[in-house]
Amino acid sequence: MTVLYLRIQYILFFVALLTLISCRSSVRFASGNDTSSQIERRIITGNQTQTFTPLQHRIITSAEKYLGVPYCWGGSDKDCMDCSGFVQRVYSSVGIALPRTASEQYNASKSISPNDSKAGDLIFFSFIGSGISHVGIYAGNNEVIHASSSRGVIRQPLDDSYLSAGFAGVRRIIPSLTNK
Repeated sequence: MTVLYLRIQYILFFVALLTLISCRSSVRFASGNDTSSQIERRIITGNQTQTFTPLQHRIITSAEKYLGVPYCWGGSDKDCMDCSGFVQRVYSSVGIALPRTASEQYNASKSISPNDSKAGDLIFFSFIGSGISHVGIYAGNNEVIHASSSRGVIRQPLDDSYLSAGFAGVRRIIPSLTNK
């Protein structure tokens, strides 16, 4: 009985260890070697390398801290959050005040072409009737970090069939994301 108990303990420990090792961020940050006047960081996502400004780096790093937080309607703290509460909290963490609801965030931002998307831009969706019903933060590499009602805060490809069906546009809240 004791040997069986020890084997079970060993197996559980091994599974827990493997789980912890595999739960790391999908974004790796590396110092940029650019000699430009603006400090930048290179970010390697998947097979692509993107250059992020310090502000973009702070936004995406802050957003990633909430990956795995459960969804709850009206929530905006580390225990649970909805989509607009998540976006508002991330932007607040970098010193930028945003309105509370997705539609208010939509109205407070400027429309841009999806081809001009930069990490930190807001991605809006319309899933119920007309009007904006969901928001997320563009993370670069055609991915969005958002609070999914079924899966909590996740990173998801924008070409996901559900997201692409409800895509309503990209909007920018911060002109400085353009590096201009």
